[in-house]
Amino acid sequence: MADLRTIQRNGGNRVLFLDDNPVAHPEKAKELFRAMIPLKMKWASQSTINIARDPELLDLAARSGCVSLSIGLESINEESLAGVRKDFNQARRFREDIAKMRARGIQVIALIMVGLDGDTPETFSRTLQFLVDSKISFLKLFTPCPYPGTKYHADMEKAGRILDGNWARYDYGSPLIRPSGMTAEEMIDGFRYVYEGFYSVRNILRRFTPPPPGQLLESLAYIVANWKVNRYLRSHDRAWATIS
Repeated sequence: MADLRTIQRNGGNRVLFLDDNPVAHPEKAKELFRAMIPLKMKWASQSTINIARDPELLDLAARSGCVSLSIGLESINEESLAGVRKDFNQARRFREDIAKMRARGIQVIALIMVGLDGDTPETFSRTLQFLVDSKISFLKLFTPCPYPGTKYHADMEKAGRILDGNWARYDYGSPLIRPSGMTAEEMIDGFRYVYEGFYSVRNILRRFTPPPPGQLLESLAYIVANWKVNRYLRSHDRAWATIS
């Protein structure tokens, strides 16, 4: 709180909390949010989807000035989530969770992985439809990345599924492993399909109509950011493979 007050005294009124999950300890997060309410600051951060499943926590986050959260949804497939030990996400609840956050004026940035075990070529169209219908404000896509030293790397190496050992290509947008439910080419084609579809002009307009309550200016800023990605994808034939 002393840091926030210092920022405010020096003319700042917007804060980005560089924390993977500032609500990991809900009671401590609630204490912080209650103390922040009088400051009337705006803030953004990352979080797990669990923030939407604690009504008091979500309400306090919104009242304390939360305007945007990056959420690691990872996949809309329960099987794929289980494969990366994130089945606690409970994909069946995503639409309801996101609606709750938007109803409180919180924009949602979705982090999604494509090509996980459990995904098939059909997953891409369902993923895009879900993202548009849920009115996600911004999207970051990832392909599976087998970092050396991790269990995932060991498992993929043992199965002979690592396609590229050049660490310079470990950029979240390259075909680094052989997916189980499709070819590597199909994975990258689907990666591009979701990105280009999400950032199409038509879907940008659909996702921001109407904006979350009280977030007209924030929504306009996101529309501009979405439009920049749209222009980038249109002007760079292979830009989709390097976005992270």
